Amino acid sequence: MTNVAAPEPKANMGQPAPRYEARDKVTGIARYPSDEPVSNVVYAYLVTSAIAKGQIKSMDLTAARATHQVLDILTHENANEIKGAKFVNEGGIASTSIVPLSSTKIWHDGQIVAMVLAETYEAAREAAHNVKVNYAADKPSATFASPGTETVEVAKIAKRKYEDPSVGDAHAAFAAAEVKVDAEYSTPTQHHNPMELFTTTCVWSNDELTIYEPSQFVYGLKNGVAEQLGVDPNKVRVISPYVGGAFGSKGTVTPRTAIVAIAARKLKRPVKLVMSRAQGYTVTTYRAETRHHVRLGASRDGKLSAYLHDGWEITSRPDAYYVAGNENSARMYAFGNVSTKAHIVHADRNTPGFMRSPPEV
Repeated sequence: MTNVAAPEPKANMGQPAPRYEARDKVTGIARYPSDEPVSNVVYAYLVTSAIAKGQIKSMDLTAARATHQVLDILTHENANEIKGAKFVNEGGIASTSIVPLSSTKIWHDGQIVAMVLAETYEAAREAAHNVKVNYAADKPSATFASPGTETVEVAKIAKRKYEDPSVGDAHAAFAAAEVKVDAEYSTPTQHHNPMELFTTTCVWSNDELTIYEPSQFVYGLKNGVAEQLGVDPNKVRVISPYVGGAFGSKGTVTPRTAIVAIAARKLKRPVKLVMSRAQGYTVTTYRAETRHHVRLGASRDGKLSAYLHDGWEITSRPDAYYVAGNENSARMYAFGNVSTKAHIVHADRNTPGFMRSPPEV
């Protein structure tokens, strides 16, 4: 009698099914938000700050306005009606509490300071490069070692309830441990670079607004922009049939959308903005750089007795954006004694945001 080996058990992962949009995407049929055909469209191009901290003293728009086919230029002087929307870490949907074109204050490099509107994309881009901004620059504090940053404990400033995990007396347990590990780690700033650029097209029909924008949260975008414009959310519609990469960067309301909507309402024509690749680094969010001090105590047979984790992460001046990865690491093993503390470091940077996976990864 021949012995026949039992078949290897197979994981039940379900039946393979093609993505419904796969063929359209690989054949070029897929229509992304910036591909939506709108008639009589006006093209927008952003002007962003050349300094990281300071004030706008004056703006010379003479050469920009003289550029062929330019229709208008929005600045803090003529388009400052945008209202602040609630910041995402406070239960809202805005990527930052910095209100675009609201004042002369420069919070970070690459901040939106103007938007040029023209009959063609090329004319808008040319005119944007002809905008002359006179700044009163201050010395920025960019990162952890920079003088002038402000470090605060997350537990003391978080608008939503946050507690640093703590059990027993980790400091005493670590001091008494037979084996100690004491190490510092860091992670760099990481930026989103989805294949699809950050784009917005706004179309008004009487008092109803349609927004074509790649979004991971269309209802959040709808309600957030309505809040910024002070209009009824039922009058706002967001269309996003495809998203060409996001990793979290298209999950909140960025400063660009309300400006495009205001321009479309002012000109009574659809307005389309396709941001440059470089502008995506500062007008949208990123994964903040972090620092960590981790200490482990154990007996010589390998049993853990103490875990201490202090973490710091960069954020902007006005926004208390935090991820606080020590909350998860503290629960991964039976340490016995745990002490953690999460901090944010306010610097002259744009506000970080969601980026692909939770912090313990």
